Amino acid sequence: MDFHKTRWSCLLAAFLIQLTPGIVYAWSVFQQPLIQKYGFSPTAAALTFTFSFSVTMLTQLFFGPRISQLPIRRTMRIGALLFTAGFAGCGLIRGSVLELYLYFGVFCGISAGFIFPVLVSYGMRLFPDKPGLGAGVMSAGSALGGLLWAPAFNRLFELTGNVSYPFLIIGIVLLPVIFFLSRFLLEPPSDFAPAPAAQRTHNESLLDLGRLRMVKHPLFYCTYPALVFGLLVGLMILSQGSPILQWAFGMSPGRASVVVGFLSMSSAAGRFVWGTVADRAGRLRVLLVNHCLMGLSMLLIPLVATPGVFIALLILCCFCYGGFMTLVPQMAALVFGQNHFAENYTVFFSTIAVSSLIGPPVIAVLRERSGGFSGAFTFGLFCSAAGIILTLILFSAFARGRRVRQKESDPVNR
Repeated sequence: MDFHKTRWSCLLAAFLIQLTPGIVYAWSVFQQPLIQKYGFSPTAAALTFTFSFSVTMLTQLFFGPRISQLPIRRTMRIGALLFTAGFAGCGLIRGSVLELYLYFGVFCGISAGFIFPVLVSYGMRLFPDKPGLGAGVMSAGSALGGLLWAPAFNRLFELTGNVSYPFLIIGIVLLPVIFFLSRFLLEPPSDFAPAPAAQRTHNESLLDLGRLRMVKHPLFYCTYPALVFGLLVGLMILSQGSPILQWAFGMSPGRASVVVGFLSMSSAAGRFVWGTVADRAGRLRVLLVNHCLMGLSMLLIPLVATPGVFIALLILCCFCYGGFMTLVPQMAALVFGQNHFAENYTVFFSTIAVSSLIGPPVIAVLRERSGGFSGAFTFGLFCSAAGIILTLILFSAFARGRRVRQKESDPVNR
């Protein structure tokens, strides 16, 4: 069997499975019907989204190394069982918000911890010669999941008139689908080594450290926040796109929702495009370019009075957000090595949750103080500037590392 060809079918099956955890991004569609049926407060219902993200992060942080040791098929099937228990369970709740936290927050959150980061890592193992491609496709699958499940859930809700039925139908149907798709997931052979010509010096790992040594190294405190700053700014635009447009131009919620759809598509496209570019141009260069483009957008958005240009800048921000999403696993491997990638990625994966926990409260406070989003854009500009500085420090560290390797490989110095 030629695994160079087979890996493409594995990638496709993994991409289709990856659509499942993306259902979390469609939470805003589920929230209002649940509030109407059960009388939950908007705040209590909104906490479900944050709770689910937190559970996903904790699952990977504490159990990620053990999960990564399981065969890929078994991992996906465990994730599918947890997803069905959680999502279908949401259709059986009797009215307590604690039930919602249990089913959607805990069960679906743990399920995402078994599926999303594992498949991102799997995509990189399928394409060790093009890890940006593997990570980008897997990350894009999750983003597209939100675009897919939102209209599907809405349609089922319209047909049944009861919010419980879409949860039951989707939760039950996806179980055999994931079990079937998991049959096409194959473990890369131990001797699988694509052509070394695809390897590039600007993507060579700098260090070789495990998780405990990694968190003690100074470069961890450059790499981790550099990713958090980028994710935080992008998430601000992606999550607040509709209120921003209503505030800036008095746009109706209906028209604003159409633009938000384009923002989500831009995020999905950015994950694939920037992942592919990183394979060719280098991870650090892509990280720097994304911070620069994000900072430029934050600087220009408050100055723009034309809706078309304003929306284009928002789309650019979300496109860069997709880039940061696909860089999370790649930076873990680039800075701290491939040998310990599985355990190190469990720590770097938390950047996504940390940005989602920090961003919304900060934006809410700034919006209350300024009466709009001008303070949030200034905050985003400072985050981008900090990200640029941290990335330049990483550039300097890699330059020193290359000089050391050149001296060690020089026969005169042996």
